Amino acid sequence: MSSTLLIRKTDRNDIDMKRLLIALSTAAALAGPAASQVSLDFEGGTLTQYVAELRTAIDAQRELYSADPPPQIEIPNVLLKGDSDAVELPPIRLVSVSSDAALNILEVYVNDERRRVNVEKVSNGREAHGGRGLVVIEVRESKRGGSSRQAQEPEAPPSFVEVFSVRQLTTTPLLFRGEDFAAELALPIESLIVAIDTGTAMIENPDSVQVRYHEDSGLLFVRGEPGHIQLVSQVIQRSTTMIQERRNEAHQLLNARRMRDRGPSESGEGR
Repeated sequence: MSSTLLIRKTDRNDIDMKRLLIALSTAAALAGPAASQVSLDFEGGTLTQYVAELRTAIDAQRELYSADPPPQIEIPNVLLKGDSDAVELPPIRLVSVSSDAALNILEVYVNDERRRVNVEKVSNGREAHGGRGLVVIEVRESKRGGSSRQAQEPEAPPSFVEVFSVRQLTTTPLLFRGEDFAAELALPIESLIVAIDTGTAMIENPDSVQVRYHEDSGLLFVRGEPGHIQLVSQVIQRSTTMIQERRNEAHQLLNARRMRDRGPSESGEGR
């Protein structure tokens, strides 16, 4: 009778397919007659619960063949090292596999940035005479993930520094200086910074934004996440558009005033 191994797993995208194929091949090689195989429908839970349910499934299989319990189905003594209660496993369905394969498959399921599982079979040379071997299942912290606490902490978003030239925006052009409406043709740097603070306060991590103004160069330095930089750029662009519209209106007003002040003789109407 050929053996099959079916695995159902949810919400995991980082399975090492090469190791999974090796595990499947190992399961098929180790599986023997139906009496020496076990099936398990694990609904998900901790590593400790998985081992307990596997033992229950093996006991049920042995009772089914109680007249001649096959030694291959005997679950070895299992020693759990590490925090097995902290290891969460997804639903796993095993059909007609050996007990060794049911344990070895754990190395495939628990292998991520936080932790991994190592399954090691310790032989005492007496299994052939009815003795029970020992399997050590050790939960290890993954070197690439550091401690579990560090692995659970989200990485800080990247931070960038952007430089904006705002002198033209914050300074009244010479053409309009001395006019009674000159103050409306420039945006004070204080008002610009307040507008930036107001906008960044409405998105995530507003405290990570830093704004510095260098008066001599008229440069505005902004440090923050990409979303913060984009918002600051929009504030400056909108403010520039608003001030430019005012300056265009002021320019038209000055031209009309000059035409009026020149009079009919200067405009050629008196000839």
